[in-house]
Amino acid sequence: MGGEVSEHYLSGSAGCSFVYGDLIIANWKVIPKNVENLRGIQTIEGRLIIANNSGLKEFNYFSSLKEVGILDDHEVAIIVKNNPVLKRLPMPNLVDIELKKENKRVKLINNPVLDTSIPKTTTLEQQATTAVQQVQTATKRAKTVTQKTRDVVHQTKVMEKKKTVMVFPKGDITITTEKSSLERDKELAEEEKHDAALVERVKASTNKKWIWILTLAFLVLLVLTFAGVCVVFRIKRVSSGLPPPPYSLNKRSREQLTSVCQLAVVIVK
Repeated sequence: MGGEVSEHYLSGSAGCSFVYGDLIIANWKVIPKNVENLRGIQTIEGRLIIANNSGLKEFNYFSSLKEVGILDDHEVAIIVKNNPVLKRLPMPNLVDIELKKENKRVKLINNPVLDTSIPKTTTLEQQATTAVQQVQTATKRAKTVTQKTRDVVHQTKVMEKKKTVMVFPKGDITITTEKSSLERDKELAEEEKHDAALVERVKASTNKKWIWILTLAFLVLLVLTFAGVCVVFRIKRVSSGLPPPPYSLNKRSREQLTSVCQLAVVIVK
C-alpha cells in the first residue's frame, strides 16, 4: 500500500515490489533506517511525491523502479518539490517517463541543485533494455485500451440483442434465434396489455359477485320484514276478540266466588 514513507513504513515493506497508491517522501532531515527496502519497488500504481526534504542529497534507492502512475492515465506521476540540497535522483529502469521539466507527467519545483541529465556512463545495453521496457509498457497500455473497447462493444451488443436458446430433449440440436430490441419491446407491450385485460376481468367478476350478495341480503331483509308485519297483525287481531275491561260477574258467579273465599278462610284458620 502507498503512504508516507517513515521508519515504521519501511520496517513493514521489506520485499515489497508493488505499491498501490501514492508513495510520499516528505520532511526528511536524515535518511531513516531500512531505506534500502525501497530498492525492491518496481511499480507504483499512483504518484511518487518527494517534497520538503532538507536532508536528501543523492537519493538512489529507486534503482528497480520501472513504472509510476496509472497505465491509461496521462496526469502527473512524479512530483519533486522544495528539496534544497537534492542533487541526484537516479531511476535507471524507469520506463516511459524522464525526470525532466519538459515531461508533462513530471513536476520539478524549487530543486536548485538537482541534476536531471542522463549519466554519460549509460551503456548501450542499458539503453536497449530501456527501449524494450518502453515497448512492453506501450504494448500493455494498448492491450488495456483494446480490452476496454471490447467490453464497451460487448455491452452494446447485449443491450441491442437478446438471445433465446432452445435445446431439444436429446441435447444434440440447439437452435439460437436473435431478437431485436424492437421485437422485444413489442412483446413486452403485448404482455402488459394481456395483464391489464386480466385485471379488468377479475375486477368485473368481483363486482358481479358483490351485486349477487347484496341482492340476496335485500331479499332476506324483505322476507323478515313481511314476517314481522304478519306477527304484529296477528297479535292485534287476537287482542281485538276479548271484551274490554273492567270485566263484570253475574250473580251466580259472585256467589261461587264468595263461597270459595270463605272456604279458604276456614282452611287458613
